[in-house]
Amino acid sequence: MNLNHSTPHRQTPGLKGEKRYVTMIRSAFADFHLSIEDQITEGDKVVTRLVAGGTYKGGLYEIASAAAIGKHMTVTEILIHRIAGAKMVEGWIEFDQLGLWQHLGVIP
Repeated sequence: MNLNHSTPHRQTPGLKGEKRYVTMIRSAFADFHLSIEDQITEGDKVVTRLVAGGTYKGGLYEIASAAAIGKHMTVTEILIHRIAGAKMVEGWIEFDQLGLWQHLGVIP
């Protein structure tokens, strides 16, 4: 993806950054999985509603509580991608960040 409007502030832009982000998530959750609940297309946009989950094994942003290790978590997400030339070229991601931080023990 060329332009991710939801990129974490420390992520390298472009495909290289996307690959690093996915690698970080997959290494932080032992059995990471996604379940697509809905997917809608209109024009050059694809909207996906999904649930992501996995068992936390550490290493996510280096701020999660050690007590969170071994706990299973789930988070809901809505993604919007713009497609051009059969490729995702732009994207927006909204997810339950508060729920994630609570699962990881960052906030009560």
